[in-house]
Amino acid sequence: MTLFLIFLNNLQKELGGKESIEPLVFSEKYGQKSFNIQVEERKACLEKLFIEGTYEVQPDDDESTVNMASRYADIADAFPEEIKGKAFPYFLDWLKYNVILVEITVYSDDNAIPSSSQ
Repeated sequence: MTLFLIFLNNLQKELGGKESIEPLVFSEKYGQKSFNIQVEERKACLEKLFIEGTYEVQPDDDESTVNMASRYADIADAFPEEIKGKAFPYFLDWLKYNVILVEITVYSDDNAIPSSSQ
């Protein structure tokens, strides 16, 4: 979802939009911004995607970072052209006010993965 929101934020900048979706991508606390995915190995990738909309994979990148860069490119390729015009601000409003994400926290793998005996 973070990659999708970064893509939408970049597309909005490109289209000259004014709807703020940055707070959905990162949090700000005591003047410091942090991405909602706070994994140090992925920070450089997220920053480049957020600022420039592209990320060149580095030889020492972990598999997840390589995957994130590839999935961002997939999002850009798959996003419908018909939404990139006049419909785009309405799409952002719809997304912000009608899509609800729920975080489920588990404290052990036993709670996260249902057992086959249940």
